[in-house]
Amino acid sequence: MELIDIRDIKTSEVSVYYRMQYTGNAIFEIGGKETETPISFIIEISPLGEKKVFVKILGSVDYPLIPLLRLLKERVMKLYNDGLLV
Repeated sequence: MELIDIRDIKTSEVSVYYRMQYTGNAIFEIGGKETETPISFIIEISPLGEKKVFVKILGSVDYPLIPLLRLLKERVMKLYNDGLLV
C-alpha cells in the first residue's frame, strides 16, 4: 500500500483564521491497483504554533483506515511545510 498523490486540492472557506480546510482526491496503490477516493482535511495551528492535521476519507476503501490516515497526515504536513497549500 502506497500513497501516490493528493490531487485536485481546493480550499474551503473557514471563518476561523487559525484553521485551514481543504478537499481533494487521494490516490493509493493497494494490492497492485490504483484507487482514488475523495478526502477532506483540516490544518489547525494552536496559539503556540503547534500544527494539528485532521483527515477524513469520504469514499470507501478496501484497506484498514489507520495506515491510510497516517500516510495522508504525513503528506498533508509535507505539502504545508513546503508551502504548497495556500
